[in-house]
Amino acid sequence: MLDLEIINRFSRQIVLRDIGLEGQERLRESTVAIIGVGGVGSPAALLLASMGVGKLILVDRDIVSLADLHRQFLYREEDIYLPKVEAAEKRLKEVNKDLEIKVYPEPIYNGNVDEIVGEADIVLDGLDSMKARYILNRAIVRHRKPYIFAGAIEMYGNISTIIPYETPCLECFYHIEDEEGLPTCATVGVHPSITSLTAAIEVVEATKYLVGGEPQLKNKLLYIDLRGMEIDKIDVYRDEECPVCGSKPRGKPKEVRLEEIELSCARDGSGIYFVNKVYGEVDLDRVRDDILRSGWSIRRVSRYSVTWDIDNVKGATLLRSGVLIGRSKRHSGDIPSYFLELHRSLTEEAIQTR
Repeated sequence: MLDLEIINRFSRQIVLRDIGLEGQERLRESTVAIIGVGGVGSPAALLLASMGVGKLILVDRDIVSLADLHRQFLYREEDIYLPKVEAAEKRLKEVNKDLEIKVYPEPIYNGNVDEIVGEADIVLDGLDSMKARYILNRAIVRHRKPYIFAGAIEMYGNISTIIPYETPCLECFYHIEDEEGLPTCATVGVHPSITSLTAAIEVVEATKYLVGGEPQLKNKLLYIDLRGMEIDKIDVYRDEECPVCGSKPRGKPKEVRLEEIELSCARDGSGIYFVNKVYGEVDLDRVRDDILRSGWSIRRVSRYSVTWDIDNVKGATLLRSGVLIGRSKRHSGDIPSYFLELHRSLTEEAIQTR
C-alpha cells in the first residue's frame, strides 16, 4: 500500500487515468534497466526517478565530459571525469531518496547482458552503437523482456516498443552491417531538444507498459523531425525469417561482439579510445599508486574510477570494472597499441575478481 507521503508526492500523476493508485504501486515495484546514460538515457533516468520507479539499473562505460553538458542535464560541471553511472547515481538519489540504484561502469556486452536483462522488468535504450544494440536485442529475445528502442542524432529521433514474439525485434527492421561512415554527434551534432523529446516518449511507452497499459509504439516506428517539425509513425513488421526471432530463421545470427579497443567520437579536443576489457573489479588503490610511481599527475579519483594526465598522449581513465578510456591529442597508428599496453601494465596485478 502507498503511504500518505508517497500519495502526496505523486498526486499529480496518480490522478491521471493512465496511472492511478494501482499504477503508482506498480511503478514502485518495477525495475527498469537503462543501457547508456548519455543524451537519451540520462533524461530518461531522471524522469523515471522523479515518477517513483522502484529500481534503476544503469549501464555505461563512459565518463562525463564538457561536451556532454549541453544536452545531458543530469550532469554538472563538477561531475566532469566521473563515470556517468556514478554521477547519475548521486544525482538521482538527490531526486528520490527511496530509489534503489544498481550501476555497471562498463559496456553492455555478451558477458553481462543476460544478467542485466534478466533482472529488469523492461529495458530502455540509451545507446549510440548498433553493435551494442544487437547484443542487447538478442538478450531481449532470449529473456522475452520488453525493450524500448530509441535513438537521436542531429534533429531527428526514432522510437519503437519491442515485445519479443509480439512485435518485430530490432534486427527485423533495423539491420546495419557496418557502422563506419554513419553520422555521429561529433560529425553532425545533436540538438538538446531531440534527445529530451526522444527520452520523454521512451519513458511514456515504458510506464504505459509497467502500469498495465498498452504501448502505442508496438509494431510502429516513430520518426521525429524537429528541423521540419514533422512526426511520422511507420508500421514495422516481424520478419519470419529473422535469424534472431523468426519462426523460420534463415540461418543463425551473425556473431556480434565488442572490439578489444574502439575509437570513439572525438571530444574536448581529444581522440577517445575505449579498451573494452571487463574484469569484474580492479583494485583502484593499487592502480593509483602505480600511476604516481610512473610520475603521472592524477586528475581525479572516485569510487569507480581514477583519471590521470599523460604528457606524451593526453590522459586516461581506468574504471573499476577494468575498462580504460584513453584520451589522445594525436592520432598516429601506434596510439591503440599504446593504450592496450597501458591497460595491461596497470591491471595485470590489480585484478581482484574475474
